Amino acid sequence: MTTDFNFLVGGEAGQGIQSVGDILAKALSYGGYYIFADQDYESRVRGGHNFFRVRASKQPIRAISEKLDVLVALNRETMDLHRNELKPKGMLIHDYEQTKFADECTQCLDVPLNKLALETAQNKLMVNTVAAGAALGLTGYDFNILTDVLKKEFAKSGEKIIGDNM
Repeated sequence: MTTDFNFLVGGEAGQGIQSVGDILAKALSYGGYYIFADQDYESRVRGGHNFFRVRASKQPIRAISEKLDVLVALNRETMDLHRNELKPKGMLIHDYEQTKFADECTQCLDVPLNKLALETAQNKLMVNTVAAGAALGLTGYDFNILTDVLKKEFAKSGEKIIGDNM
């Protein structure tokens, strides 16, 4: 991973955007990065567009960068609103089943987030963890750090929830 990296996770209210952002920020922080994060949410009721930005750097930072290395779009609206924020070598992660985006796009990576969550944990709610893993995987980040964060994050939820998230 480079020394300064920018993520944005976006989707509808109720899709767990804050959860994905928190997991990313904690995993990067545990790995020795300085973190600056912010979130934008229109509504706590399902339907409004929400997003969570995380900037990670090996140097102290005091602001978000507007150009993205990784955009995780949990819905089509996020793609439409934030795709132009990608750096020239940035990547957009989306699930075709959710976005129905099929245009030629060299920066787009179709990851079946819902399908993976259902196949591995038999629980659609694990989409957030799959998305966090996909984003960190693109950067070559150490999955052992993500594993440690997930264990701590869900320690009070019990072994089943920890296992499902792993």
